[in-house]
Amino acid sequence: MGMTPTLYQQFGTEMLEAFTRDGIDPSQVDIRLKGTGAGFFSGLHKTLPLQESLTDRPEAARRMNEWFGDSRERPVRRPYDAMWRLGLESEPSDFDLDINSTAIVRAAREHWKTTHPDRYPGDFMGGHGYLDKQALAGTLPALAAWSKKWEEELGRPISLGVFESSGPFDATVLGRALSSHFKENDWVIHRPDRPMAWQTPKSRVPEPPTAGTADRPRPSAAAARSRSTTSTRKPNQPKRDPAKDPGSKQQPPQHRRPDGPETGRGRSR
Repeated sequence: MGMTPTLYQQFGTEMLEAFTRDGIDPSQVDIRLKGTGAGFFSGLHKTLPLQESLTDRPEAARRMNEWFGDSRERPVRRPYDAMWRLGLESEPSDFDLDINSTAIVRAAREHWKTTHPDRYPGDFMGGHGYLDKQALAGTLPALAAWSKKWEEELGRPISLGVFESSGPFDATVLGRALSSHFKENDWVIHRPDRPMAWQTPKSRVPEPPTAGTADRPRPSAAAARSRSTTSTRKPNQPKRDPAKDPGSKQQPPQHRRPDGPETGRGRSR
């Protein structure tokens, strides 16, 4: 959401280049887009306000009424950018990126152990399973610069969460409905076995024609029919001369209709 295909390709390509400049090989990184940027609707815990709850926000109530009118068929969850467009939030929806890489976590530990040995005496991941923001910015300055540039380019915040390569913890085992662990329907921007969506064998982008075939003329329909209706000469069989053997003259196929005024009627171009 919020990007053209061209921008999306540039967005992902420059992100991988930033990892490389920071000394992280893209083959060691799994990147997934989460939240409304990928799924359009927010999580179950964020509901769209009801009209009657906006009595103290007249402008938001007006926009809500302009949006839905008298219809009571409204989404329960918040659509992408909805709160911003209603004037209830000061920023549009963000891009929530999960970056899963044990290599980055190890690099961050080494960086802060060397430069700030007393900064993280306890849990380096902050107790929530992902890398502290200051640790991330200090370890990956090129990625931090990339994030700032693209926030300005897109006009919306970018949230970076760095996890171990195994990904976020599966909270469903604790009975929670919300969990950001790896799922089959995740929007994968990049992963080691699928390096960028448009550069993988699974891509829907058609391959360019191979050398030598692009300019080769396609046979006409008449030529194709002719080939399909003429008999095939056996190997080593001498070619007959129609002048010497009138019986060898090819006859038009019996199913072919002669050209007439009806030919081509109803044929779409």
